[in-house]
Amino acid sequence: GRPTWGTCAGMIMLSKTVTGKMKEGQMVLGGLDTVVHRNFFGSQLGSFVADVKVQNISGEVFKEKSSCQAVFIRAPIIKEHGESVKVLATIKDPTLGSVEADATAATAESIVAVQQGNLLATSFHPEMTSDTRWHEYFVHMIKQL
Repeated sequence: GRPTWGTCAGMIMLSKTVTGKMKEGQMVLGGLDTVVHRNFFGSQLGSFVADVKVQNISGEVFKEKSSCQAVFIRAPIIKEHGESVKVLATIKDPTLGSVEADATAATAESIVAVQQGNLLATSFHPEMTSDTRWHEYFVHMIKQL
């Protein structure tokens, strides 16, 4: 299929399964072999900016052991993923926001960006910073077709 990039709610829409659903249920398009927890860090008041650790991306866009600043607004995280899903970025859970985030703050880092084939998903908003590397990476995905 064509390259598709879902940011924040787009990550939820591309996911196969969603936890923390809305009362009426959560419609999804699917495609990503992931389980996403929506609003993991809490409500709008739990929004924040933090550095994320970028991994498994080689090339000129992101360098080895790279990081970038990310804006999280009522952001989801990937709780589980299939073998064909490549983890691209993680964040150490801040001790703020939802009960779920607070309960896992002392555990491993949370997954906030993934790729599966031509699908890219980020739980943060790259368009909210001046760093264009995520956009450049998506353009690179398109050019690979």
